[in-house]
Amino acid sequence: MPRIRKLLSRSSSASTVGLRRESPHTHNADVVQEDALRAQLADDPNNQLAFNALLELVVRNCADEGSENEDPLNALQDEASYAEKRTMSAWALAEEFSGHPKAWFPLTELARLSIDVDPDEAIRRLTAAIARDPHGEALAVAVKLLAETDRSHEAYNLAMGHWKSREHIPAAGVAVVRAALLSDKRMEAEAALTELLGHASAAEISEIDPELIDEVRGVHRS
Repeated sequence: MPRIRKLLSRSSSASTVGLRRESPHTHNADVVQEDALRAQLADDPNNQLAFNALLELVVRNCADEGSENEDPLNALQDEASYAEKRTMSAWALAEEFSGHPKAWFPLTELARLSIDVDPDEAIRRLTAAIARDPHGEALAVAVKLLAETDRSHEAYNLAMGHWKSREHIPAAGVAVVRAALLSDKRMEAEAALTELLGHASAAEISEIDPELIDEVRGVHRS
């Protein structure tokens, strides 16, 4: 959070980075596209394709606004500046759409952006996201994020505390089993896999995580 606040405070327009702003570089086509993407997200704030497309559009317009003063000799500085603009834009958009009562994806994005600087707050956001999603997609994303950031025990605790095998999509159960393996909880992984197989086929599981079943069962392929 301190890092994000620092990034936001370095630009006077940070508070409106998620909003469409008229500028010499904002083309009519961009305005129409941005309005269309915002309409999609207003209807479904968990539309990841629309969110990512809007993010690219906002970042591109932010980059265009500063293009008049670009120094071609400062390529590395420009690259760092672009990364900052992308981070600020992603944060602003995720925060904007997270206010929707059914929005879980924006919360996972906020968690992804803050996981390294404030892991407790990130986990709180992930927990809130899971509570908003009855299908388990948020759970799958949350567990995967924690596992990929070397927080396998937190991933396992979150998974076991919120997984509903009868209601959640197979990807959520796969994430639970994988989290158990990463936490060296083999018996729990076997139990979770058995429960998952009661609601999903082996083919469905293998399509999501090809090695999972064999790893749980201790099968070694030559």
